[in-house]
Amino acid sequence: MHEVTEVNFGVPCNTRVWLSRSAERAIQKFRRKGDPDGSFWKRLKRWAQNGFRLHEGPDGPIRLEWDGVYRVGPIDSLFRIIGFYENDSRAHFIGMDAFLKHGQQLTDGQKKRIDAVAAIKRDGNWRKTENVRYPRIAR
Repeated sequence: MHEVTEVNFGVPCNTRVWLSRSAERAIQKFRRKGDPDGSFWKRLKRWAQNGFRLHEGPDGPIRLEWDGVYRVGPIDSLFRIIGFYENDSRAHFIGMDAFLKHGQQLTDGQKKRIDAVAAIKRDGNWRKTENVRYPRIAR
């Protein structure tokens, strides 16, 4: 069972973002090495405040990959959060994985990671944890 914890952005959000430990670690690593000014995190917070639905589309930062799995990432970056919506209301985004692409095309390994997230979604093999701790990345 994969556990996800809600990100506390400190402001009301139309889309609440939940992350697995794996996704949290990948984001922390990216923030330390590839995003020292925090622009990715600021954008993620803005998209969550506005609602992911407003930023979806083939040219937007939130795009459908396949099997109900979305990737979240700015156009000018190769870092991606991979996840899915809890249900059709799109009020909760469940981020199960995250990675930095090495080029424009997905590698076979990255495709397998997206397939693994699709399997988690399909099988319902995830659950929300009590928000007794906030991810360190949200501070």
